[in-house]
Amino acid sequence: MLLVNGASPGRLLDELDSAAALIAGAYCTTVFVGIVDVDTGQMAYSSAGHIPALLAVPGGSPERLTGATSVPLAVQKAGPRPEAVTFLAPGSTLMLYTDGLVERREELVDNGIRRAGEVLAETIESSADVVADAVLQRMVPKDGFDDDVAIVVYRRPPAPLVIDVLATPDQLSGIRAQIAGWLRATGIPDDLGGDIVLVVNEACTNSIEHAYRGATPGRMVVCAEAKGRGISIRITDFGSWKLPDANPRTRGRGVPLMRAVSGDVFLDGTSTGTTVTMNFELS
Repeated sequence: MLLVNGASPGRLLDELDSAAALIAGAYCTTVFVGIVDVDTGQMAYSSAGHIPALLAVPGGSPERLTGATSVPLAVQKAGPRPEAVTFLAPGSTLMLYTDGLVERREELVDNGIRRAGEVLAETIESSADVVADAVLQRMVPKDGFDDDVAIVVYRRPPAPLVIDVLATPDQLSGIRAQIAGWLRATGIPDDLGGDIVLVVNEACTNSIEHAYRGATPGRMVVCAEAKGRGISIRITDFGSWKLPDANPRTRGRGVPLMRAVSGDVFLDGTSTGTTVTMNFELS
């Protein structure tokens, strides 16, 4: 309820201190709280004695988030819980985990944290579920974990993709490859990703075949962007609009296919260009 009402991480932990003091077995519990603004990538966080969260960014070394650490819950402290702010760059991976993942007998816990960070760095272009599987597989001891293990992985979507090319058939394979790679980095499941690549190819093919018919090929711009729990893809050309066949036979099935795969399809066609926008909601 405190989070719903906009409580900061530090205040939430202060309130949990009071609750933990009254709950049997809650004394000295460790907690990490982070609040991410999914639009800006800014995260405010506070830790009550918890093992540090790990943040891996494309092209950089994994970072341990230790900027706002204090004592575990219900342990006497001198003042309010500290808070810190960090930025999750597009394409970065944040992982929270319990100490059972990284603690080993007769080994420094720092070594376990370092190994977990290495896995994050190596899987920086993978989806959250692939990252989680890789961490568990790589970190499991020979005789199995001897403590409960829980992890939470958040992958911030990559920056928007913009492809600006001539509307010619030889560009299609490159567009498909770039869209497929961007979808993988965004965390789109392979089966849905394949369908999305298919309908983007259809939309691009329509632009290539119809926008500049009888004229020199012009520009075609493909934009893909993550929005909340979905993605939006726009294909824009600057040629003329061709009204789709009302009763397609062997051709003209591109738009119906787009509508079948995506949640919404919007066609904006004028004498100076056409934009097809497809929105895909993720469960």
